Amino acid sequence: MKHLLAQQQFHWSFIFLWLMVGLQLLFSPHWLGFICLALFGIRLLYLKNGTWKWVTILSLLVLALTLRQMKYLDNVASLTFTEADTNYTIVFSPLSVSLDSEKLTGTARLLHSENVKESIPIQVYYRLPEDFQVNSRLIDSQTVWQVKGKISKPDSARNFSVFDYQDYLLKQQIVWEMDITEIFSINEIAPITVKEKMQVWRANITKPFRVLEDFSWVAVHNKLLLNISSSAYKTLREDFLILGVVHYFAISGFHLEYIRKRLRYSLLRIGIMIELVEIFLLVLLLFYAWLIQWPAGVIRSLAAYYGRRLCRYFDLPFSSLDTLAIVGILMLIIHPLYSQMLGFQLSFLLSYVIQFYFSARKQDEGFQQQIEFSLTCLIFSWPLLIHSNAEWNWMQLVIVLVFGLIFDRILMPSMCMTTLIIYLSHVFGSFEVVLARLSLIFNRIWSQLIPIDFLKWTTLIIGSISVSQLLMLYAGASCWLWCLKRKRLLKAYVSVLIVYLILVLSSNFNFNTTLIVLDVGQGDALLYQPAFSRDTWLIDTGGRINFNDEGISLDTAAAQAQLIPALKALGVRRLKGVVVTHPDIDHAGNLLALSQEIDIEYLFINNYTLKSSLWKQIKPHLNSNIKMNVLENGQVYQVEATNFSILALEEHVTYYQEDQSNDSSLICYIKLGALSFLNLGDLSIEGERRLITAYPNLIADIIKVAHHGSNTSTSELLLEQLRPQLALISAGENNRYGHPHAEVLQRLQFFNIPTLATNDVGAIKITYNPIWGYSITTALEME
Repeated sequence: MKHLLAQQQFHWSFIFLWLMVGLQLLFSPHWLGFICLALFGIRLLYLKNGTWKWVTILSLLVLALTLRQMKYLDNVASLTFTEADTNYTIVFSPLSVSLDSEKLTGTARLLHSENVKESIPIQVYYRLPEDFQVNSRLIDSQTVWQVKGKISKPDSARNFSVFDYQDYLLKQQIVWEMDITEIFSINEIAPITVKEKMQVWRANITKPFRVLEDFSWVAVHNKLLLNISSSAYKTLREDFLILGVVHYFAISGFHLEYIRKRLRYSLLRIGIMIELVEIFLLVLLLFYAWLIQWPAGVIRSLAAYYGRRLCRYFDLPFSSLDTLAIVGILMLIIHPLYSQMLGFQLSFLLSYVIQFYFSARKQDEGFQQQIEFSLTCLIFSWPLLIHSNAEWNWMQLVIVLVFGLIFDRILMPSMCMTTLIIYLSHVFGSFEVVLARLSLIFNRIWSQLIPIDFLKWTTLIIGSISVSQLLMLYAGASCWLWCLKRKRLLKAYVSVLIVYLILVLSSNFNFNTTLIVLDVGQGDALLYQPAFSRDTWLIDTGGRINFNDEGISLDTAAAQAQLIPALKALGVRRLKGVVVTHPDIDHAGNLLALSQEIDIEYLFINNYTLKSSLWKQIKPHLNSNIKMNVLENGQVYQVEATNFSILALEEHVTYYQEDQSNDSSLICYIKLGALSFLNLGDLSIEGERRLITAYPNLIADIIKVAHHGSNTSTSELLLEQLRPQLALISAGENNRYGHPHAEVLQRLQFFNIPTLATNDVGAIKITYNPIWGYSITTALEME
């Protein structure tokens, strides 16, 4: 057996990489991925000693287990639930409930019901009433809840390349979510199984830390050492993302290695036998891994470290890279969805990089090597992080280098000391003042010394990068490592500089003309990007209305939830111009938040908007550098060097205030090659008649239907003259107005006009290339 294993020495990494690429293609097929898989297959065929047999066996095993897991998820997804509020019984495990001032969220198990034969995991959401009494038993105990609510599928990404909540839950094997409308009872139940008892033990052990999590210093401690998130930590997480140090707060092998080395050194120094030290560390680290709920990086670190020790003890023919690869293969066999998790990907990637780096460069304590090593880790982690976050900040190199020194020498020792203080506070109750003082000092240092605003300024919005760009960045990273090994430092730096220059420049340059109807819920926002130009235009910004006891108000958080992530994912870092068609909240409500996140050069409004109450609310807070253009009634503005025109109709007084706002809408006319596009704002049927009268020869191959498909717009007269080949509708899913109305859809069908609506298919993209022609894609699959 040892002889058989010896024949595969140094080959296991190829097998692991083959499985990873294969699983990526199974979940997200791409032609470049198949080329990579074919190249790996050819390389594996040339490996001697029957490696292909291992590849075949392991591939079939992983494939069978993956298909089994996918079949289970498909079976759960095929369950049916009534759309009405229904009574259900759910069970929460300890620490599976998260509470803040407004809502309760968590993962529960839905118990047997008429159409559920066995319990299934489900994501739960409940908006807390004002009189809701928070009890610690909700979090610390196993509880059974009798509730009324609606069960539905989680929302999928409705814009291109943004965070997909449905996909995120699916990786945790959660297919359904419940919106609780009423809670009848909550009862604590005693744990029965060993797993349930261990969950209660975990809650009891971590309780002294969780009760103090409102202190910012304790919140950082809890996330850094115990993998416990909190509201206080979430307020800091955005800053950690900008700094590029958020990965330090995802417990990984680095944390485990730090604890192991420091404890081992301390125990040996006081004279404990090395054999006892190793046994104690193994038990302690296993306990710690269980306490923090087995993150992928921790499993990798523990298994790889003790796997290497076993190989040396039993004289097994596995190198360090072989051991790492075998750990990865075993984790994929146990849970194939690991392959889709960013934490798993980064953990193994950086483990390989570290081993390759120190095989190429002799390890020393010099400052130059620390810079070089930090840069190496960043170069290999940046591509995946850019692909995930759509942003890149070159200043992170400096921040990570400084933070790495602080982390190892100051932060981790301070956090270990904080652990002792928290337990003393739990026992004696007199150390909370120390934690409060530490939090105060931390808050002052953070607010005054950390250059968050400067780092926001140096952050480049790249957009969600393509597979070809991802491969280009990793080609540059591999070239960097290859040049370091041959001590060609200049070539190493030049290779990285070139690929990132290409990345930044390509994100600024469009080879296609694109029109994208963004999904901003019940509102309008349309992005126009001309080919071979850096200029990007936005027609309307969307916005959300809050309906409450005080009336209608502007939802200031809507832009951060929908519009801004959608623009960043598309690589929009500045806007040449924004056109606000008219001053309705669902068309202009996100303007202020947008201007604070993305630079706007020109802003186009009409006279009606200029006099509106919404404009008076927004105007004082807009950046003074934005150049204002107020279109007069009857004016046509031709945007220079583009096929883009903005039309303002002659003033028309109507009886109803809402119609006055809608009929003041600016009209946008865009040429896409041989086709023409018309954006109609919220024009009513009377407004459409005035448009036709003013421009009797107007035609449009594609129209964005006015007023979200309301029956107050899209007249037969308009369709008769324009004769569009395609109609686009921007309306919110399950909106309270019933848009688009059936009469409008029937009208469009009568004229044989195909229709796409964002409430059905999410964002809609029309692309024109002079060579390849036209294409239409949607964020959600078209039925």
